[in-house]
Amino acid sequence: MLALLSDFGTQIMIGLMLLVFMAVPFVLRSRRSEDDAGQASSDLPRELL
Repeated sequence: MLALLSDFGTQIMIGLMLLVFMAVPFVLRSRRSEDDAGQASSDLPRELL
């Protein structure tokens, strides 16, 4: 049981790390677009939705 729990924990940690690395570029892009464009960035999410 301990081995399974440790393996499951490592899988969760790896999954969280991958999610963080995947999310960081999108957050940086959204912040940069808001700082540079202003209203233009607010129009992009509406088109995507």
